[in-house]
Amino acid sequence: MSRITVQFANTFAQQAMVPVPIESGTNLTDFLNTQGGVPDKAVVRVNRNDVASDYVLQANDIVTLVPSQIKGA
Repeated sequence: MSRITVQFANTFAQQAMVPVPIESGTNLTDFLNTQGGVPDKAVVRVNRNDVASDYVLQANDIVTLVPSQIKGA
């Protein structure tokens, strides 16, 4: 299999967007499991859109993991 790179930003870990190389054909669930899973009350978006957990990531997709509720909002 070939490898592609996606961009990943995890605001729970205060992590800026970083490139992550993955195998082509990796779906969103498998990718998130390799990154430590999804915290409770998290929203996951790909390219600013809600997608199914079986969405197959494409080269240069942007995956963001953010709180579903922001304190004080």
